[in-house]
Amino acid sequence: MNADVVGFQEMESFGRRSAPANLTLDYLRDQNPDYAVAAAGDPTEFPNTQPILYRADRLSLRDEGWFFF
Repeated sequence: MNADVVGFQEMESFGRRSAPANLTLDYLRDQNPDYAVAAAGDPTEFPNTQPILYRADRLSLRDEGWFFF
């Protein structure tokens, strides 16, 4: 696809409650090392179900917050 920015909605594929993780986001991070992630973080403080991937070599994160599509 080679996009500069990719936004996701309702990406919910969580692991066990004792070790909450967004499994799909973890997979995408592993498979796309040229991309950084915004709008994702500690799920107890920040919803990581609407992450935004962006090309770190072309764009810089200036700010992030709550994103609703």
